[in-house]
Amino acid sequence: MSTQELERLDVKLGQEVLYYHYHNKTVNADTLDELREIREEIMEEESSYFTAISQRVWTDYDKKEKELSGEAEVSEEKESLEE
Repeated sequence: MSTQELERLDVKLGQEVLYYHYHNKTVNADTLDELREIREEIMEEESSYFTAISQRVWTDYDKKEKELSGEAEVSEEKESLEE
C-alpha cells in the first residue's frame, strides 16, 4: 500500500470509530434526558471526521428519540390498523 492509501484508510477508520462511539451511546440511552446529554456532546463535536458521519449520527439520534418518546410505537400501531 502506498502512503496515500494508508492515509485514506486511517481517515476512514477514524470516521468509523467516531461514528460507532456516538452510535453506541445513542442506542444505549435509556431516557430522553440521557439522549439530550448525548445531543449536547454531538453538537460540541469538533473532530474533522464528524462531517463525513454527521448524517448517520443524527439519523441514529432521531430514531432513538422517537423510540424513547413513544412515537415509534404510535406509527407502528397506525400501520397495523391500516392493514
